[in-house]
Amino acid sequence: LKFVVHRSREAVMASFAPLLRGAGSSEKLLSLVHATSLLRSQKNPLGFSTVLGLTHRRLQGLRALKTLRNYGACSVNSAGILIAWHALLLSCELLRGIVIRNAPPWTGFQTAMGRKVSCVISDVLSVGATLQLVRSQGASWKRQRRVRLGRAVVAGLFFGILGVLGIFYNVNIISDGDCVSEQIPKRDWTWAIRLILLAPIREEILFRGYLLRSFIPVLGRSQATILSTIIFTLMHNKAMDASRALVFASGLAASLAFILGGQSIVASTIFHCMWNWSIWVAR
Repeated sequence: LKFVVHRSREAVMASFAPLLRGAGSSEKLLSLVHATSLLRSQKNPLGFSTVLGLTHRRLQGLRALKTLRNYGACSVNSAGILIAWHALLLSCELLRGIVIRNAPPWTGFQTAMGRKVSCVISDVLSVGATLQLVRSQGASWKRQRRVRLGRAVVAGLFFGILGVLGIFYNVNIISDGDCVSEQIPKRDWTWAIRLILLAPIREEILFRGYLLRSFIPVLGRSQATILSTIIFTLMHNKAMDASRALVFASGLAASLAFILGGQSIVASTIFHCMWNWSIWVAR
């Protein structure tokens, strides 16, 4: 009888091993306590299939509850950082308006070219404000500095070339009247600098450099990529993109470039700049 009970316990623990491999310490403890109580209540010590099924369902419930809690925490954190980010962008625009109204005539800010230059300066300030906001949240850039730059550049160029080829192959989608805002001039170097260089840097610092990087330890790479891409799609306007599906595709490709590039925003920024450039040329 002792031999049968001993071998049966070994079989149970061997069956529990794959179930508990990805669980936390608290989930393992609760599951083993639950399994022990069920084993003691069993009249037949060999009826372990029932015990295994009940414990498996309990472990699935604990994992689902933990996933919902993680998603809630990430959503609240994202809402706070996005509200602060939009407040910073609005502050930069208000500061630009104050400077234009109060600047002396000799500065040239009241002219058409002066207003365009002031927009570029405002976007540069917004990039610095976004970087400072991310740093104030405790984001660390030490890991990014240790990553080999070549890996990030190769990943960014690879996804960027795929994106450019995809845009040029479906150039009719970009050329639709409803897809691109007519308020953006087609030949304006200030808009080119803002939308091809400054906007990708600003967005990659926030969406991939902070949101995606903070989501990965909590949700894992796949779920963090999907959640950050959804947030990127919802927060992105249609000034340079054909549709929400195209924005989602660009966000997904930027997230993949970020992950494959060693979690470096250099890779996602290179892709984002090439993506916006291809849409700019396709217009």
